[in-house]
Amino acid sequence: MRTWGVASCVALSACGLQAVGEMPTSDGNASTTPSGSSSGSVASCQTDLGAPDAVIVAADACPEGTTEKSIVHSNPTAGAGACACGDCTATSDLCAGASFTWHWSSDNLCTANMKSYNVPNDGACVPVTAGVNTKLDVYNMWSRTPIAGTCTAAKAPALEKVTTKTFHQCAPNPGGTFCRGSDARVCVPGDSSGTCPTAFPVALVVGDGPKLDCGECTCERKATACHIEYHNDASCTTKQYERDADGQCLKTGQPVTYTIKMFPTGATCTTVAGAATASLTDSRTLCCTQ
Repeated sequence: MRTWGVASCVALSACGLQAVGEMPTSDGNASTTPSGSSSGSVASCQTDLGAPDAVIVAADACPEGTTEKSIVHSNPTAGAGACACGDCTATSDLCAGASFTWHWSSDNLCTANMKSYNVPNDGACVPVTAGVNTKLDVYNMWSRTPIAGTCTAAKAPALEKVTTKTFHQCAPNPGGTFCRGSDARVCVPGDSSGTCPTAFPVALVVGDGPKLDCGECTCERKATACHIEYHNDASCTTKQYERDADGQCLKTGQPVTYTIKMFPTGATCTTVAGAATASLTDSRTLCCTQ
């Protein structure tokens, strides 16, 4: 007669389960599939698991005759978009700098006069004439190409985009009998050495839930132009005229001015999220039969 190493279920009623199908085996015994076990798996009925701290680790519900101790997670996988970036914070200027040269003249060549200025930061208010109510010449020209700027962006992890495989840890009820499919794992806690014993040779890493670590975001700022406003006061609050610093000698309309304010226009910020690393909280190893 075929043996299991533990008591075999000849009639499922002995295990408190109802048969859903029986098939004769090669040795004449009946194999059975109890309710809740995997379709096609042969059931083995037992009173213990052979080790005091052993549990059944089931992908579905715990089998009858056992009690669920906990749900554990395994195989964490970070999905698309698990790591993203927050808003950009500028850390450098795009237009400011030394040697910002102004050309002006009464003709459309803008070669008669020139003077250079230092613009300490984007949006700074810089005096460029002798004082308020100074009339501009007929033509003027500025040239400044925006440079690529630096920025920072905070990491924005999305833990809900990490998937795991869940298992039920099931302990036998004291003094009772339970049946499990032949494809069910029986596991014991692993030790610190990471080596599993012969009776439970297969390692299964589990944890209490998913965990997500994201690499630092990279960030770059760009602009399409450096723009200049002309004002007739020391704090750049009375705009009289404006233009891009595009290297063209253009008519001014000859407004009265005193200061300029330069800043980037068409500014964009591009972020790239760091790598996503999915893991498990309270990660530990179980040693299993399969």
